Amino acid sequence: MNNDVNMNTVAQKLLNKLAVAEYNNTLLETKNEELEAENKRLKSELEEKNTKKEGK
Repeated sequence: MNNDVNMNTVAQKLLNKLAVAEYNNTLLETKNEELEAENKRLKSELEEKNTKKEGK
């Protein structure tokens, strides 16, 4: 019985760690998508400025 309790405790701790890791991964993926969109916007903005500069 004691071994079962210990294994259940270990299993629960591992599940908790997995849940935290999944949550953190989701946050990082969301932030990555935001940064990629911002990077794309800034590249377009820079390209637009360079095009206007060349047109002068």
